[in-house]
Amino acid sequence: MKVISLAKASKEEREDAEREAKLLSDLNHENIIYYVEAFEQKGKLCILTEYCDGGDMAEELENQNGVPLPECRIVEWLKQICCGLQVRHKAELSTSAMSMIKGVTSGFVLTFFQFLHTRHVLHRDLKTQNIYLTGPDKKVKLGDLGLAKYV
Repeated sequence: MKVISLAKASKEEREDAEREAKLLSDLNHENIIYYVEAFEQKGKLCILTEYCDGGDMAEELENQNGVPLPECRIVEWLKQICCGLQVRHKAELSTSAMSMIKGVTSGFVLTFFQFLHTRHVLHRDLKTQNIYLTGPDKKVKLGDLGLAKYV
């Protein structure tokens, strides 16, 4: 659960917090953290989401103790991140988007930037601390949409 203090928040900060809750409630995709509910309690906005038992990617990389991740793991995580970035509001990925994801090859970087330019939601804070891992296969879930905006 993400807890945002509203007691001393400016109007803009309050609107940002409410926008994050609204944005999460509008998105439904296996690679975006699942929104359960949001509520205000004692001057705080609480955003309840699914629990990701694998922690975040920053922790996972730190636990590697300098041992490189297998290339296949990195490629799979990048594909999942791209899937999460490509999501539209309560919509499935288009057939062409799925083809691009399944066909990830050496052109991956180009494909990644195509995703960045064609999505309708701009994350604006994509970093390892905002990429969560869950399940035995450490599936990627994008989270912390506090800086995100509709484009």
